[in-house]
Amino acid sequence: MVLNSLTAEQLLGEGRVYGGGLHKLEPKELANVPVPEIAALLPPMKRPAKQGDLLADLIA
Repeated sequence: MVLNSLTAEQLLGEGRVYGGGLHKLEPKELANVPVPEIAALLPPMKRPAKQGDLLADLIA
């Protein structure tokens, strides 16, 4: 639900644009999109230092 609330501007700000206007967002770039609501769901002791650390094991 939280990821569905992200705006196009938030996503496009982290991705890249190729020569005919194609916008692409790689998994590691998605990890840079600020979504503090996701980190707030974790107990304080398990909160990562960076948001990208939440997905680090999945995209490694």
